[in-house]
Order: sequence, then structure tokens, then C-alpha cells
Amino acid sequence: QVIPPLLPRYYSIASSPSTHPTDIHIAFSLVRYKVDEPFSSSSSENNGTAVEVVESKTTVKYSSNRTRRRSRTGLCTNFLYEECSKRGIVENDYLNKLQKNRVGGDDDSEVNHNTDESSGRSKESESMPLILPIFIRRGGDFGYPSEIARPMVMVGPGTGVAPFRGFLHYRNYQIKALISGKALGVGEWRGMDFQHLDDEDSDTEEDERIAYPQAASAIETSCYDKAGSSSSSSQRKLDGIIGEAMLFFGCQKRNRDYLYGKELEAFESDATLDKLHVAFSREQEDKKTYVQHLMLNSAAQEIYQMLVQKEGYLFVCGDGTRMAKDVMNTVITILKQEGQLTHAEAKSYVTEMLKKKRYVQDIWS
Repeated sequence: QVIPPLLPRYYSIASSPSTHPTDIHIAFSLVRYKVDEPFSSSSSENNGTAVEVVESKTTVKYSSNRTRRRSRTGLCTNFLYEECSKRGIVENDYLNKLQKNRVGGDDDSEVNHNTDESSGRSKESESMPLILPIFIRRGGDFGYPSEIARPMVMVGPGTGVAPFRGFLHYRNYQIKALISGKALGVGEWRGMDFQHLDDEDSDTEEDERIAYPQAASAIETSCYDKAGSSSSSSQRKLDGIIGEAMLFFGCQKRNRDYLYGKELEAFESDATLDKLHVAFSREQEDKKTYVQHLMLNSAAQEIYQMLVQKEGYLFVCGDGTRMAKDVMNTVITILKQEGQLTHAEAKSYVTEMLKKKRYVQDIWS
């Protein structure tokens, strides 16, 4: 009665049932930070001296009002990380290195780290099962578009990339299905109802499936050149059957929190993803680069064509405090710049996209 029950944690699903029918993948931010606390009367620390451990480096801070820095950790994320680490189902080289270099018994860092799960399991995990209660909640309007011929722009820095990994898993599945000439199911979120893809009786009225008889030859010639390698972006349009896909991802450093980096680059290489833009905000000492900067400086014309001329979709996932607002302001700027619109006209177009659910956000603060 004194302490309220813990609220449920919601994590975006970072996989698609079409490629992982028995698994659900998630990505989460490992929350660790420090707060100032007054010394207690029984404290053995003297002269207002507080010791602070930051990424395995020990520094000493002096405080005239006798406060000290105490470590605090996110409850659910640290529980998941510690338990999954024991079982070999968390993969992040930076965090693994940090874990080995801990100093003392205190927390090792006051910054947030991101981690993604790995499908590999150690032998130890088999003898230490981890059973947690979970439930699945539908994502509302935030789902893979049913109009597959329209292009889509995805913006997901940090753990905001999670649902887009699921999108790309399903998109890759779509392409392979169309190349093979099979019927393609529609209607269920991220391929939830696609286990019947291999059924031979694809003409029943009960099934919500679409067949593209011309898809196999069109996609096969569009995706690959004579040498058999991936072709250019202009050839990846799959002859109008599947629209272009562009992803903007952002993190601090490539070797630190580049979630699913190799997999995203592989999606670009095999033409599942037409273009991958990555902003590493802490790799340049003179300035910080974020996803909105890449949108404006590296892809403004392409974004305008995809969203306006081809009436595509824009999906934004992640921080709602600043990132989502900055991205929306950047989209308005691109519309003004590329479409010669006034600020009011550009803002009105964005509002119309929101109403038509072509601009969809999954954001948190």
C-alpha cells in the first residue's frame, strides 16, 4: 500500500515473425547514472571528499556542502542485462569490455549504453533458463505499410532502430517471396500471418494474399546486374512493385553503440535497403552530427521525392523530447527548400501526412 506496483515496460519488437517465427528480439538502453546525495552522519568519508568512478577511471571531487555522487541504475534494463549476460544472449563488445574493467564494487559509468540481443546461446544458458512474464501489444498505426509500392523513410537513432530491423526483416522476406513468384500475404503486422506463404492453394477467398505474376522476372532483373552483384539504387526500385526504403540511424560511436550495424549494412548491400545513413555524434571533436543533419545535408532531394512526389511514408521512432521535434522541423525545412513552399504550406503538408497516417511516430520521453 505504501509502494505502488512497478509499471510494465514496453519495448519495440526488433524482429519479424516471417523470419523469426518462434522468437521476439528487443533492443534496450542500459541506464546508469549518478546523483548527488548528502553524507550521512555515520559516513566514514571525511572532509567532504567524494570518489567518482567513470568508465574505469577514478577521479576525486571535493564538495564543501558534504555531498557525494551515488550510482543509480535503471531497474528493468540492468536486470535484463545482468541476467542475459549470464546466459550469453546479449551481444555488445563495448559493454563486455567495460564489465571486465569495473573498478571497486560501484557502477562503472554514468552514461547510457545501448545493447541488442544475440541469437547465440552458450552452454551455460541451457542449464540456467530465464523465464519472464511478457505480453504483446499491437503497435497501432506504427506498422509496415500495406501499400508496398510506396517508398518509406525510416528515422530511428539509438534503440529507435528496433522496429525498423523488424521492417527490414519482413521487407527482405517480401522480396524473396516476389522473386519466387509466390503469393504474398497482407494485413498482419510485420508478417505475423505469413506462415501460410508456402501453401499451394493460394486462390481461396479467405486468404488475404496478393499475387504478382510479373514479379519474379521484374525483380530478378532489377535487383542484380549481369555479374550477379547488387545493382545501383536506381535499379533497386523493383520495377515499381516495392518502393524505395531509406533508413537514418544515429549513435555515439561506431565501436560503441552501433546497434545491428553489420546487419543493417548487409541489408543495404543486398538491396533490401536502398540507402543507409548513419550519424556518429561523438566521432568528430569539432561538431556533433545527428540524424536530422544527415536528412537535410545528405538526402533532402531524395526525401522530398519519396514523401511528396511519390507520396511515401515517414516513420520516426525514439526520443520524443528533442529528436522527434528536430526531425519534424527538418522535414518542414526540406519541403520549403525542395518544394519552394512557404513555412505555412510546408507545415500544412506535414499535418496532412499525420492525418493520413503517412507520418507515423513511436516516441517516448
